[in-house]
Amino acid sequence: MVLRASDDIARARSAVRSLIERWIPAGPDANLLESRVLVVVNELARNALRHATGGELRVTWTCGTLTVEVIDEGPGFVDLTQAFAAAGNSTNGGLGLGLAGSRRLADRFEARNRVGGGALVSAMFDARPGSRDAVDSGAA
Repeated sequence: MVLRASDDIARARSAVRSLIERWIPAGPDANLLESRVLVVVNELARNALRHATGGELRVTWTCGTLTVEVIDEGPGFVDLTQAFAAAGNSTNGGLGLGLAGSRRLADRFEARNRVGGGALVSAMFDARPGSRDAVDSGAA
């Protein structure tokens, strides 16, 4: 999905919500996973719009892992340490979580500059039974 304007963020969340409903069986663990993923989609999409001229959102489901990627068309990261330190500060109407909060919500997280310009940010969520969102049924 292309990210060019703030309206694209709501469309991205809606599209990702539909994918989660299609890929992951309903239940409390799916609800928690959906909440985490949608916050990350929101924050990464806002970052692409704020710090670049937009970008692209990709969501994939492979072997029990949901991956959210945002590829932006900006200058890339000048200082990743600084980018991760900005949690809690929002000047663009986001939740103030940015990269640091998104990294905490994801099970695995990567951020890097792309050859030729721009950045790639990937957040991976484990949605298999026994993952951190799975509900303990009390079975031994």
